[in-house]
Amino acid sequence: MKKSSKTYVVFQGRECGIYDNWEACNKQVHGYSRALYKSYPSLELAKKAYEDYQKNNRPTPRSFPKKGICVDGACSGNPGTIEYRVTRLDGSLIFESEKIPDGTNNIAEFLALVKGLKMSTKIPVYSDSQVARTWVENKFCNTNDRNQLSSELLKEIEQAEKWLKQHPEHIKGRVAIWKTSEWGEIPADFGRKQNSAHKKLTLDNQKINDKELNNQQKIFDYNNNNYNNYNNDDYDDYDDDDDDYYDYNNVENLLMENKNYLNKDTLSDTNYSPDETICANI
Repeated sequence: MKKSSKTYVVFQGRECGIYDNWEACNKQVHGYSRALYKSYPSLELAKKAYEDYQKNNRPTPRSFPKKGICVDGACSGNPGTIEYRVTRLDGSLIFESEKIPDGTNNIAEFLALVKGLKMSTKIPVYSDSQVARTWVENKFCNTNDRNQLSSELLKEIEQAEKWLKQHPEHIKGRVAIWKTSEWGEIPADFGRKQNSAHKKLTLDNQKINDKELNNQQKIFDYNNNNYNNYNNDDYDDYDDDDDDYYDYNNVENLLMENKNYLNKDTLSDTNYSPDETICANI
């Protein structure tokens, strides 16, 4: 087999380090939750990248948890398809559920926390969901959508509640808060928070763009109407109190953008208002 000319760095994986072939690298990252790796054209660049990463991403020893497991839930839509999983502190996967329809993110977080408590009866179980921690402590999934849940999901919730009531000794003192502000995202995280935020930002920007386009259309519709019906004797200025009032500065900006197309001689001999000047160019 021909040796690869690339060098691979595993920043997060089963065994972090530098590898000289893809097969060895792949063994460390394939199926590993939140794996992080990259290829480099030379060993020198790979070493520098690995050293820089270790220097800049080393957790604070005094605060980062040294033992325990982590849980997280995710939901595509609300309600939507849910899934949840359990990982070690290093991000390696312990358990991942099947996808279940017609749930909520809080339900997924609740089931994840119960699963974590079931799988290990001594060490702390970390969750970044306040709602899930409260539901577990109360031994009840306090969702408002219980009547709308599928029979499959409702059965899983009821089994989780039953287990919590039967094993109070496995709950006390073991439900731990994941301090995201100090430690970063919980290792079990599905990594979708950024995507959701980006989607929201995109939608917000689209709304702004649509509103701006609508405002510009109002300007041109208004001016075009006045141009077609213009009469020097009975021309009325635009009413500043009208609901369709537009910003005077926007009109001046449009005038500047179109100044190369206007007839300068005509403008110099005629007392045009900014509104009429725009109309002259339509």
